[in-house]
Amino acid sequence: MTADDCRAVQRWYRAHARTHAIVLRWYRSVGYARCAGVSVDMFEPPAIGGSDIEFIPGVATRIDGRDMTPEEAAAVRRMLEQMAQDARDALAGQSTLVVSVQARRP
Repeated sequence: MTADDCRAVQRWYRAHARTHAIVLRWYRSVGYARCAGVSVDMFEPPAIGGSDIEFIPGVATRIDGRDMTPEEAAAVRRMLEQMAQDARDALAGQSTLVVSVQARRP
């Protein structure tokens, strides 16, 4: 993650995404997603190939400067809907988070 990438995502958000319910923006090393009231700051790339991804249904659906195919746009929407459902399930206590910590010897 670089400061320039973070600034690019922040500029995009302020210019394009504030008023939309469903958005995804990934830019090189950082991103942001929102769907159904769930917002996520992203520090790992989404399960969509591309280093410059912009998804606002009905407004902009691009991967690396080209328009997404209808299948790609549908896959992004499903991914965002699943993200929101997983978050709601976790908050309702319907999922388990497992953290593995590996001990290091001095």
